[in-house]
Amino acid sequence: MTIARLASPLFVVVALGLVGCGNRSSGYTPKPAEEVKPVDLASVDKANVFPLKEGNSWTFESQVAITLPNGQSQTNTEDITLRVERIATDGGETRAEIHVIREADLDPETGQLTEAASQQKADRSGWMVNSEGIYQTAGSRDLLNYSPALPSLLFALKQGEEQEFVTTGPLPAGSADNNTIPVRRMIVRHTALGPQQVDTERGTLPAFSTQTILLYPAQGDDVEALGAALAKLREAGVTDVTSAASGTPTEPASGSGEAEGTEGTSGTEGTTGEATSTESSSNDSASTEAPSGDSATALSSSLPTVPPFVASTSTVFWSPGVGMVRFRQVVVQPSGIRIVQTLRLKDYDLKS
Repeated sequence: MTIARLASPLFVVVALGLVGCGNRSSGYTPKPAEEVKPVDLASVDKANVFPLKEGNSWTFESQVAITLPNGQSQTNTEDITLRVERIATDGGETRAEIHVIREADLDPETGQLTEAASQQKADRSGWMVNSEGIYQTAGSRDLLNYSPALPSLLFALKQGEEQEFVTTGPLPAGSADNNTIPVRRMIVRHTALGPQQVDTERGTLPAFSTQTILLYPAQGDDVEALGAALAKLREAGVTDVTSAASGTPTEPASGSGEAEGTEGTSGTEGTTGEATSTESSSNDSASTEAPSGDSATALSSSLPTVPPFVASTSTVFWSPGVGMVRFRQVVVQPSGIRIVQTLRLKDYDLKS
């Protein structure tokens, strides 16, 4: 069985099958926490939070775990490199095209792209950095635009604050039939989570974490109806786990004693269990704090009907002067398929 091609808010992940994928075990081991000064977005060099210069690169361990409704699952682990290929600067705004280089695309002896890989379009994404923040402007091999662009870090957004709007762009989950990425309208919820410290193979780095949730109907394009139904759930007191914790890494570094990833907290990012989501489970009925008996029946009947939808929750950790140091995305489809991708920084090369 083949899972639909994925278009992460950061880059594209090639289609994965549950049988026959290359794999290796993760080399990640949480490290003891080191004390680092928390990130203060008000005082950082905003143009250098995400250093965009041609040739800059970041290498990550990428782990993709796919779970089917019947419980069958597979985890694929490989190294990937994000490399800045093109830069354009105008009026204090820098735009960049970033390519994704997979471990399988490289000749193990030369370290260069194989002939087959060099003849294919690279997975890539478009980015923009200005005085207001860091945005993704496009995604997929064809650089399909997000309109408006997706915020990945807004400098003026304070910890715990949320911005919600509708965008049009490549979906987080594409088509398994023709390996394409459809362009559709999506609800975007972007939240500033706050300062974190992240353990990497280059040491503990100070970071600021954000969360971006993409929600869209499984069928059709009526995001207004979906948004209205989800808003009514909130008004009814349904616990909105998606915007609070779903997809947030909860990996306390060894010896830290603090779990990372809850909104409004700071700690050390490191992996324990995965958070669950009320909204992410797009075919399940919503629930609140454990009602029972007649009260549960009355509550269920009073809740609005939510059409089946796909939820993608991405959490990004930005370290000033380095760039992205940790990323985690959870995509839950109405069929019950759950896809979790985690990127952990191994090394980076920034041009002077």
